[in-house]
Amino acid sequence: MNKLVPEDNQFIYNAIAANLIEVATHRHGCCVLQRSIDHASPSQRLQLVTEIIFNSLYLVQDPFGNYVIQYILDLNDARFSEPLIRTFVGNVCSLSVQKYDFFTRVDMTVLIDRFSSNVVEKCIRVADPEVRKNLVGEVLNRSRLEKLLRDSYGNYVIQTILDYCDPAQRMIVSRPS
Repeated sequence: MNKLVPEDNQFIYNAIAANLIEVATHRHGCCVLQRSIDHASPSQRLQLVTEIIFNSLYLVQDPFGNYVIQYILDLNDARFSEPLIRTFVGNVCSLSVQKYDFFTRVDMTVLIDRFSSNVVEKCIRVADPEVRKNLVGEVLNRSRLEKLLRDSYGNYVIQTILDYCDPAQRMIVSRPS
């Protein structure tokens, strides 16, 4: 793809965008998608990232799709990371513990839990301060906080929150019950 001009490889980007979930959730497809983003023109990159953001709540819970989400966050491009992170606002607690399973794959429930909590941790690390404050605010309810602290994956999210939240929120999280 990097040997072709954007006009000559646009059909590949159109096919990937049209089949994004299939590509992003495939063991090898997620790698192809990441390399496609690397070699994309600005408009092609926007095309793929827009589809990724649109499907982010599904992808974040997939064993391979979550790597695509993390890859977008690692691009360190606020044009992409901020709208992506905003799709998780309102879902921080459920993605941190994943007590529900969107998948029918056998024996993947435990793995799915860890995948989405990894993404939540990365979102907390890379979000701008205002968005981070919103994400952290979702767990400040005492019962939610206790649930996350007792969860095998949620506790990692709380550790990340303690490392990255603002001092006022840290006081609330650290306060004994």
